[in-house]
Amino acid sequence: MKTTTESVLAELMFTLHTIHKTLKELAPINSKYSGIDNFKKVNYIFVNNKKVHTNSGNLKRAVVARENKKGINIVHDVYVSSASVPYYKKAVLSPTLTRARHYGRLEYGDIRYSNNIRWKSSIVENVANRNYMYFQKGVGFIRSEIGKYNGKKIYVSDDIRRWQDGV
Repeated sequence: MKTTTESVLAELMFTLHTIHKTLKELAPINSKYSGIDNFKKVNYIFVNNKKVHTNSGNLKRAVVARENKKGINIVHDVYVSSASVPYYKKAVLSPTLTRARHYGRLEYGDIRYSNNIRWKSSIVENVANRNYMYFQKGVGFIRSEIGKYNGKKIYVSDDIRRWQDGV
């Protein structure tokens, strides 16, 4: 069977859609949280001084794929919009999260100590970020998928210039 430009493009698009689908599936969704409030174990955590019971799934819904044709080039982006997930840089791309343990509870986020007073017994610690672990799995998968094409020579039976010219 002869390889055509269209079949090569279809194979590339399949790989890119697989990357998008896999990243979306890796994103955490609806995980239950457990924290401490008033020195008791509870089913929520405090993020920026608000109770959060579960992972809302925003990250999974925010993984988007986009294809742009710029002249003869096709650019395929898989990204997370910072407008959809404003905390992405801190909550996903950082290997650790800062957590404060004070007033008998655990707090995450930027806003802590609602009355701006820090107890002497407050403990601020860095903990492993589960979302970063998701990010690392995605990076490994993307590298392996794109690595399939490193150094690969593809010979097509049709004239690629016809495709470039839009004929």
